[in-house]
Amino acid sequence: MRGRNDRKLRHYGNIYRQARRNRILRTVGGTVFGAIALALLGWFLYPPVRDLILNTSVEEASSVVQTVSERPAAPQESTREPQETHEPAVPAQLREEPAEPTHGIFAPAALAADRGAFAQLLQTASQGNTDLVLVEAKGSDGVVCFRSENETALEAGTVWSAAFSAEQVAAEIRAAGMKPAARIWAFRDPLLSAERRDLAVLYGNTEARWLDNAANQGGKSWLNPCSEEAQQYLIDLAVELTNAGFEEIVVTALQFPTGMSIERANYGVTGFSRSEVLSDFVRRLTVQVEAAGGRALANVPADSLPVGKDEKAAAALERTNDAMYGGSPDALAGRQAFLTLGVSTDQTAIRTYLTQHSDTEWTLFLPSYAMDGTAITAASAVGAFGSDWSYILYHPRGTYLLT
Repeated sequence: MRGRNDRKLRHYGNIYRQARRNRILRTVGGTVFGAIALALLGWFLYPPVRDLILNTSVEEASSVVQTVSERPAAPQESTREPQETHEPAVPAQLREEPAEPTHGIFAPAALAADRGAFAQLLQTASQGNTDLVLVEAKGSDGVVCFRSENETALEAGTVWSAAFSAEQVAAEIRAAGMKPAARIWAFRDPLLSAERRDLAVLYGNTEARWLDNAANQGGKSWLNPCSEEAQQYLIDLAVELTNAGFEEIVVTALQFPTGMSIERANYGVTGFSRSEVLSDFVRRLTVQVEAAGGRALANVPADSLPVGKDEKAAAALERTNDAMYGGSPDALAGRQAFLTLGVSTDQTAIRTYLTQHSDTEWTLFLPSYAMDGTAITAASAVGAFGSDWSYILYHPRGTYLLT
């Protein structure tokens, strides 16, 4: 019985081992078949897949190449020695030609505020050789002549009650085919300095304002050129006018005060340089006006230039200029300057001076009236200089004989 059972166990064991071998063979065969089938499938599918991969890579590479080719080439470092100039070297064919001379007229604030009179002035000017109108925007009395929104001016009450609209006046000038410009007086400002003691030149070690003459003889106080707040007040007015549409801003009275007891004038600081204070102010003014889209011109009085004077007069003028400007005022001019001529100015001597200083673009502010105040023709006013110079005719009442 036992032997029969043993034979049955061996028989079933062989059956189980045979089944296991068969399963292994089927598994191996299936794996091999699958590998062969996959290889065959890859053989047929590989070229399209390869093309797809390669085409995608080429498109990406082409995109990168195109992007790189559209970028500007990196600048090459120059091997030339640097030129001794503050301006970049520009090829001769790309340099701008000098601007055409500007021929303008001056409009006092009262005339600009009178709509009818101002319209008549523009009509007259447009018929002559005029392409600019300079409007008084802040007077030598400190009055702000346009409708300013400057907080300092509004709080101090320095805005004229009959002030004109800067935007309207600038637009009317431009509509008449001319360029709008505005003039402001800087540190000669008896109005704000009387309202704001902290912005004024003081007398000695006191809290009293310094006056350029005795009070009973019409002495006036001045804004302190060393005061950063006083400087910024003027700059803000210039920028406000530029934003209103005025393309050029002429700034005059760029000086320290002169008058009686000048040695007692207290500016709140010591050890400063007058020329550096004024030059820094003009520099800041110019930067901020240009940032607003305009152009700033520093005024230089022609009678402060050392021309047409004998030795004694030249020495006296040098002392006066040192007190007012810390040297010759033409140092403030830069490349563009405004030169005011008086009725009695030696025009021949000034013409020689301008020829010797031709690097500066001068705009001449010429009186169009005689010693008795009567108007003279434009041709007579510019006869000593010729029409090649930029000039602006001025008359205290805005009366011009342009044709």
